[in-house]
This record gives sequence, structure tokens and C-alpha cells, in this order.
Amino acid sequence: MAALEQLIRSCLGVEGRAGGSGVRGGPGRPYADDLAESPYPQVTQHVVPGGGA
Repeated sequence: MAALEQLIRSCLGVEGRAGGSGVRGGPGRPYADDLAESPYPQVTQHVVPGGGA
């Protein structure tokens, strides 16, 4: 079990683990920026009312 935990920490860092600090940061930049640099550069954003968590 310790080896698995070490592997997870090496890939995700301590903050990336479930139950670490209880807070996980969002992406470093908007997803639209990633898509704009992809083979699918035309991005349209839609907001769904009441779609929050």
C-alpha cells in the first residue's frame, strides 16, 4: 500500500490526492484556451442556468 501511495504522490503531488487538503485547484487556464490551440479552434461557450454543483 505504501508503494501505491508513493506512486500517486509522485504523479499528482500531495495536493492532488483525495482527502489531502480538501481543496483542489482548478485548471491553470481556461479550457477554451486549450481548445483554441487544438485542432478545434472555434469555441462557443454556453452557460446552463442552474447547472452548478
